[in-house]
Amino acid sequence: MTQPATLIDRVALAALVPSLVLPVAASVAAVAGGLAYEESSGDAVGIEPIIVVVYMFVLLGSMTLNSWLLLRHPDTLGDRALPRRLTVLTLALDALILMWTILMAAGVLGWTGLVFGIVIAALSVVVFVPAVARFLRRPDARPLAAPTLPAWARIVAALYLALAVLALLAAVAEPFIPGSPLQANGAIGGVSTWALLLLGLPWSHPLYASSLVVSLSLQVPLTGIATAPAVLANAVLVTLLLVSAHHRERIGTWFFRLRPGTTTAAPPLGAPPPV
Repeated sequence: MTQPATLIDRVALAALVPSLVLPVAASVAAVAGGLAYEESSGDAVGIEPIIVVVYMFVLLGSMTLNSWLLLRHPDTLGDRALPRRLTVLTLALDALILMWTILMAAGVLGWTGLVFGIVIAALSVVVFVPAVARFLRRPDARPLAAPTLPAWARIVAALYLALAVLALLAAVAEPFIPGSPLQANGAIGGVSTWALLLLGLPWSHPLYASSLVVSLSLQVPLTGIATAPAVLANAVLVTLLLVSAHHRERIGTWFFRLRPGTTTAAPPLGAPPPV
């Protein structure tokens, strides 16, 4: 980084993964806001909420790719923060999605959504360009030396495993429950399918997209089956991070693209970031 990391830069880095929930929340807001508008006004909204859902799915893929590029960098491990330019861009993107979500939940659709959609799409591309440039400028990396997990990381890992188990169990049970969200939403899946999509990122997004084409063609709900392996893969990785220092070192070296053989050891995962 060209300047010392500050709190806002660290917050921007920490928000990369949680912000992936925003497109899903916006999709829910679009559908709920459309239904509320129809009920209160008696006018039909049309397919606009569906268009927003498709847009948000594409945006989720874009944000996932950007987060993947930004996180998989040696400086992420060393600085625990984003460069200031990327901090401004990513937080501005999150703020715009949140504002649009609130407006859609209140039933504000139409041209407002078009403006938000254009600006958000452009900003996502603007984030992508420096993210790729930063990803390609790989500095001399430092290997992990006996990495440890802080208490907060263990709590987050345990919470993820609990949510993954619940989502997988719900996906198995839903087809056998009359009137379940999976049956109600047909081939695109239901609540548990979208939970699996989020919990299985980044692998689940291309799996869902490809299985959706087959699901819509055959009218068979395959999206949940397709995204479940991604969640299982992430659950295995999280479990290895929790129980094995050896695997923490190997996974951390791969994820942060560290170069084995250098002499300077990276700070332990639980160490505070440099100021």
